[in-house]
Amino acid sequence: MPHKDISTKWDLYTPQQQTDILAEFRKKFPNDYYCRTTLFEFLNKKLRMNEDNNKVLDQ
Repeated sequence: MPHKDISTKWDLYTPQQQTDILAEFRKKFPNDYYCRTTLFEFLNKKLRMNEDNNKVLDQ
């Protein structure tokens, strides 16, 4: 998934939700905090999970 896709979905979150997601990332990967690849993979999974949850809720 291209990075552009992530930022579009990322913008749908409130600043508080974004802060919470990044805090969760820091807890999970304290040593990879500056690794963009790890961050993008984490966000991809997170955003995909949330999308799937939303689809379930919509049904």
